[in-house]
Amino acid sequence: MASMDATYRRPQSLREKIGQLIVTGFPGTSVTEELKALVRDWKIGNIILFSHNAENASQLARLCGDLQELIRPGTGYPALISIDQEGGRVTRLPRDAVNVPGAMAIAAAGDPSGALTAGRITAAELRALGINFNLAPVLDINNNKRNPVINVRSYGDTAETVATYGLQMLRGLQGGGVLAALKHFPGHGDTEVDSHLGLPTSGKTLADLEALELLPFRAAIAAGAEAIMIAHMMFPAIEPRRVPATMSSVIVEDLLKGKLGYGGAGRLGLPGDGRGEKVLRHGAGRARGLEGGHPPAVRQPHAVARPRDRGGNRASRAVRRAADGDSGPRGGQGAVL
Repeated sequence: MASMDATYRRPQSLREKIGQLIVTGFPGTSVTEELKALVRDWKIGNIILFSHNAENASQLARLCGDLQELIRPGTGYPALISIDQEGGRVTRLPRDAVNVPGAMAIAAAGDPSGALTAGRITAAELRALGINFNLAPVLDINNNKRNPVINVRSYGDTAETVATYGLQMLRGLQGGGVLAALKHFPGHGDTEVDSHLGLPTSGKTLADLEALELLPFRAAIAAGAEAIMIAHMMFPAIEPRRVPATMSSVIVEDLLKGKLGYGGAGRLGLPGDGRGEKVLRHGAGRARGLEGGHPPAVRQPHAVARPRDRGGNRASRAVRRAADGDSGPRGGQGAVL
């Protein structure tokens, strides 16, 4: 353990620091040459898996082992391998793996222990496959019947229901040894636009959020939440600049870390239509601040590009600009949250 601690505390170059702040996806069911180059040249240390990466459970387990064998010696750190395994509608694991029901189905049974069991089962399956970071549970409240993206992924239409079941799922995942990310802060339930396809806007004030959407997140933070995914949507009544929550110091620094006292990892989910690269460019200035030895504002921050096909190219260009000193457009807050 002492030698491992010494390895993690060794001095890092700016390029290594940036690589530890980025998560990338890749096409196919095996390690690609492009991914090897990203790890070799840019020290990318973190992976997100999707359904297209998984043919069956045995193949997925081999892939996760190959990723660790690539990234650990290539960066000096174990890979953080993440996946959206909520259960139900959002299930990335293959059919021969164990998949649990979704949030609304579990809550419909009326027994919060079901969410705890679902978390434990999911954690056991992910660990057996070599995945150590689950992007769940969803703590959004289903308070807009026209919402096209949350709906059955939510535990219910009240803060109490969502907090009760969501915290049980969180405990099950963490108790099973898997890092879990709450989502989508500060609340994605009351929108009518899918943030994977467009940029939703919420007219809610801070007082509105504090009265409803923030309640499950407050409870989870108090219960020891270790990671939170930021919603990629606009809150103009709270953030006066024309930037989404993912790039807002008001929402992330002042509200999440300041007012709510959160000190864990921040995860940023971005679409794969080119906007992801733009957000990474906004974050380059903050990433360059690491060069002077300034620690990040959270313990394990990760900026995440969610690519369609060749996201590695976008990530590579963003890392190259940051490492070369080109921060791109000014005025936005960093994607490293």
